[in-house]
Amino acid sequence: MANINYELAKELHQHGKLEEAKTYFQKALEEEPHSPVILSRLRYSTHRP
Repeated sequence: MANINYELAKELHQHGKLEEAKTYFQKALEEEPHSPVILSRLRYSTHRP
């Protein structure tokens, strides 16, 4: 389920629906807190200039 939430978050983000994307990203992170894919995306998004 985490992968579905993560993919949905990416799609929403691409379409500018940032609050909805954030919700699904958080759900994915809660379901799979040690996922390397999700964590790498989190690191990337928080360290961008």
